[in-house]
Amino acid sequence: MASQEAESNKKTAETPPKRMSKRRQRKLLVTVGIIVVALVVVLWGWSSTGAKNYTQVRAVVDASSGGTLTQYINRTLEVQGVITGWAGGASDLNFILADKTEPNKTISVILAGTLPAEFANGKTAVVKGELEDSIPLTLHATEITLVCASRY
Repeated sequence: MASQEAESNKKTAETPPKRMSKRRQRKLLVTVGIIVVALVVVLWGWSSTGAKNYTQVRAVVDASSGGTLTQYINRTLEVQGVITGWAGGASDLNFILADKTEPNKTISVILAGTLPAEFANGKTAVVKGELEDSIPLTLHATEITLVCASRY
């Protein structure tokens, strides 16, 4: 009996593994291709739906003092900053947007429309509108979106 087992193990060790059939190779290749394409689509989707790179208040203020403000004039901008200088009340559509890291850099905002329900001083917001070619800097906003602090 021991000799039969030894012979069986010897035969198993000597015989090379069976080669995969062409059909099976094709199936494996197609499956791997589909998985790769799915991963690319998923990763591409994640990278394009994440946080947007909004223009920061300091970039606009620095451009005005550096003489390169023309890149922002008469274009629709999305500027992110902290709401300050708002007196309160739904009818007051004027406020100041300060930079998050350098609060002394500010832009005056005049909003055409309605304020979001949670609008308040100290909240981070993205303001969409056109920058007026004037000093002090004034943005005529058409939209305002309050930013979720955990996402940005």
